[in-house]
Amino acid sequence: MGTRPDVVNSWSDEEVALHWWRLFRQRRDGNGAAAEALESELNAIRNDASGLKEKRKRLFDISWFMRCLAEPIARPGNIEDKVSLWVGGTSFGTLFADAETHGVSEVR
Repeated sequence: MGTRPDVVNSWSDEEVALHWWRLFRQRRDGNGAAAEALESELNAIRNDASGLKEKRKRLFDISWFMRCLAEPIARPGNIEDKVSLWVGGTSFGTLFADAETHGVSEVR
């Protein structure tokens, strides 16, 4: 698996905003389906220069892709295991529970 930073870097700010919105839609329609972006929502992404730069970088970052892929897969398991804290791909609730199980009183 590889990434194509050259392709992402050739995209206009409009294309970056649209790709980002399609991946991380913030709004749902009346049926619960992901809603199409409004021009004001795309403008909010485009007009944040530092945020746009970070989003452009994340769109070709394989680590970010894997994180985004793993999180929705892990969420149902976390709910089932009653884990409520998910940070950067690490389920801390399970980590702390395992530490207590193994007699570790403090995790640093």
